[in-house]
Amino acid sequence: MVRKMDTRILDFISEHLHSKGFDIIMKIFTILGEAGIFGISLAIICICLKKYRKVGILILITMVCGFLIGNLLFKNIIARARPCVVFPSKTHFISCPKGYSMPSGHTLHSFIPAFVLLFNKKTKMGIITLLCACLIAFSRMYFYVHYPSDILFGFILAGVLAFSVCLIVNKCPKINQLFSSNN
Repeated sequence: MVRKMDTRILDFISEHLHSKGFDIIMKIFTILGEAGIFGISLAIICICLKKYRKVGILILITMVCGFLIGNLLFKNIIARARPCVVFPSKTHFISCPKGYSMPSGHTLHSFIPAFVLLFNKKTKMGIITLLCACLIAFSRMYFYVHYPSDILFGFILAGVLAFSVCLIVNKCPKINQLFSSNN
């Protein structure tokens, strides 16, 4: 049932939301999500700003956890074929990526910085990051390379990992001391 709903949503997006202008915009956002470019860039910017240094380090730590747990562990355990592999006759506006589909790495690594920022009360930057992460995640469905449930799993995993890392660092005095000289 989930697979059917996933496919219906992708088909709706493919049939009703594509335009040449939107294709360009979505391609920009999908490229931003490649190899964690968005999250890593944001973390580096944060590290360079004294007020955001701790948050930048937390983003990088959480992204490493996301890569290990999401990309290396879950993707290989679940081993779900991408929709562009399952439905090769559908029009795909980008080439079909290699590797498994669930969870979406683009989604995972785009929402991690948003959640870390929000969990650390950096609300303005967190909301802007959240909006960008939503567009990156949507671009993956737009290009028929991830199912909506892949996106949802990446989103949830990002939230759980960001919450866990922030909780451990912020509640453990010895770990938090490592950051006190950086603030």
